[in-house]
Amino acid sequence: MVLLAAACSGDGDDPIGFATPREVVDAHIAASRAYDLAADCALRHPDVVAEMATLDGRDAEGYCEWATASAVADTPEDRKARTREIYTDPTVTAGSATDERATFSVEAADGSYHEEVTVVQVDGRWFLENVEGADVEDDHDH
Repeated sequence: MVLLAAACSGDGDDPIGFATPREVVDAHIAASRAYDLAADCALRHPDVVAEMATLDGRDAEGYCEWATASAVADTPEDRKARTREIYTDPTVTAGSATDERATFSVEAADGSYHEEVTVVQVDGRWFLENVEGADVEDDHDH
């Protein structure tokens, strides 16, 4: 995926991160729809990935793949299918924004899942900072 490559590349003159906050959110949605947890992990700034790796006693190189491999392997296919459903044509709404941080709401097309995504700017490029999501309770009497 072209969008994900921008966040992960660090060789040569290729910039890391993204030019706009929305590009990060779109890459997060694409990685989540593909159930590519390693790609989603790699949307974070390399210093953040390195810090996570250090906490786990690992090298930063290959950390995202290592940290997510068992979760991907152990997740039942119905859960992966549900995740793909959530991230197929979701509604994305911009929230608050400053020069250094922006928030977005992502909601599944059927309204059954909602998450808040925070992105952060580091050295002029945008990275994923935090994702908090949950299934939406249906409070209607049917």
